[in-house]
Amino acid sequence: MAETHPIWSWDLDAFEVMNGTRSPFLVVGDEQRTGAFEDWLSFHNLGHRVTGMAVTDAHGPDIPGQPRSYVAVADDDPATVTDAALDQAVLDGAVTMSAGAFARVSIDGAGPGEQVTAVDGIVTLDLEVQALAEIDVTHLEILANCDEVAEVVTDTPDGVLKHDGSIELDFTEDVSLVVLGFGTRGMPRGLDDYDPTDTPRFITNPIFVDVDGDGTFTPAGPKACTWSPVLGERSR
Repeated sequence: MAETHPIWSWDLDAFEVMNGTRSPFLVVGDEQRTGAFEDWLSFHNLGHRVTGMAVTDAHGPDIPGQPRSYVAVADDDPATVTDAALDQAVLDGAVTMSAGAFARVSIDGAGPGEQVTAVDGIVTLDLEVQALAEIDVTHLEILANCDEVAEVVTDTPDGVLKHDGSIELDFTEDVSLVVLGFGTRGMPRGLDDYDPTDTPRFITNPIFVDVDGDGTFTPAGPKACTWSPVLGERSR
């Protein structure tokens, strides 16, 4: 390779954060734990809005749709959804990555990929999480610019509706807000099993919060992240 040839380009719109049901988090010294999640968060801190995706290809007889990317479109009738609408939703970051649970997160009606302005730095984050009753979701982690700002214990981890509530957050700078869900039990028979204390049940794309009121999202810039998953005792 020529010395002048670039080894990296920002000419990308999406990035595979969840590759199968293995953990997306970094473990130093483990070549299988390359930290796709941490890399992806750093993209936003550096000012590059790159949509996080779950499984972008197949290498063999993988279980269909696990994980999967849920894409927000204007109409949930499949017959009305066009390729162009799906493409635009992915470009806009209107995607939630899932390994078994589905989440709706919003601030004043703005969801993943969208931007809101915080009044006096305060926002109310609405959270709704659903999954099969057999797939538990015990708690949610809320990250702002890759730092943990809140942990929410779900209302009914073993119900179909795991959580339906809101939380008030207070910021002093612009933030990109990401929500993750975790569980403790193995997956039901017929689905790919994994450790849900280490692989999230879901990851949302960021909601961008304009705190200084200038109408734009100002990225945090290069920074160390204070959050890392706290591995729990997986139950069967």
